[in-house]
Amino acid sequence: MLKTRLIYILGLIICLSCNDKSSKSVTDFTVNSFSKHYTMTNGEFLLNDSIQLADPRWIRYHPDSFLVIQELGMPKMIKIIDLKTNKTQEILQKGKGPNEVINAWGINIVGKDIWVFGGQLKKFIKLSYDKNRQFYISDAVSFEDKNCMSGIALNDSVFVGMDLPSTNRLSFYNKKGKRFKTFGEFPPYLENDSKIDADNNIFKCNIIGVPTSNKLVLACNDIDVLEIYDSSKGLIKRLHGPKGIKVSARYVDIGIGKMIKTTPRIRAFNNVVANSKFFCVGYVGYETIKNERPKTEDVYPKNIFCFTWNGEPERSYSFDIPLISFDFDWEGKKIYALTITPEPQIVVFNIEDKI
Repeated sequence: MLKTRLIYILGLIICLSCNDKSSKSVTDFTVNSFSKHYTMTNGEFLLNDSIQLADPRWIRYHPDSFLVIQELGMPKMIKIIDLKTNKTQEILQKGKGPNEVINAWGINIVGKDIWVFGGQLKKFIKLSYDKNRQFYISDAVSFEDKNCMSGIALNDSVFVGMDLPSTNRLSFYNKKGKRFKTFGEFPPYLENDSKIDADNNIFKCNIIGVPTSNKLVLACNDIDVLEIYDSSKGLIKRLHGPKGIKVSARYVDIGIGKMIKTTPRIRAFNNVVANSKFFCVGYVGYETIKNERPKTEDVYPKNIFCFTWNGEPERSYSFDIPLISFDFDWEGKKIYALTITPEPQIVVFNIEDKI
């Protein structure tokens, strides 16, 4: 009798243990997992007579006191605001020439330089500045492979991007624009009744790296998945949350061909920035409602989640306005963001402690 009871208790413990592991695999974190939370209501608009914003999509803070803004559809696609002199410079002509791009979609800063990715021409443009704090085009790298959808410069000689089509998550390119390495698998969260293979279109994302380390983070746009990579070793950790959504994919006829559509249609993460200690992502969490047009505040983040490079939730920020894009002045304890109120504006938030 005692032996039977012991077997029953042991079986119950094993069962509970299995259930616990199953529940953890659903979400690796929730909105309540962060040890610190800040409600941000102290934003102030950056007023500058020389700033004329049309359709800004990216903002990045340069540690030498510049703000770098990417504009969509403008003759010159990059605006650089000198926070020391309050002067604004426009650079990077739209076009197909050697030092031009058709669109600028992706900005990252390496040391004192700005790297801009032109998606249609598969080209990186490097912007440097002189002793008068004026930026100029100092380099350009064109990829031989035209499959790269998006990418960043890890340093002046290595670039990482996501290719389509590709059976690998990440591709690495050298200074001559030649791909020399691929690795990484797609997230295993595709419930695939139609037998469509996972790819970088289904799991498209924003990507950022830290030039002083090998670390990269990928923040998925249409599913709540974050991936931490080491550029030498591969995947370190995958985080599924805060809702733990899985998607299914199917082909949809659009008249001139077919495209892949995923369901549920959600807006997960948008914008990711990092320093040597943390990475921070903008979280939207909006699920599209059929026959209902989303509002502006539905499609852009009103929350920022910050994690250590080990994947531990560290802090979160919530805002009462939507953020098109944002970046941190890590040393100056500020968040610079683009918002719409209803015109595009730059808003600055003070944060309590250095991150």
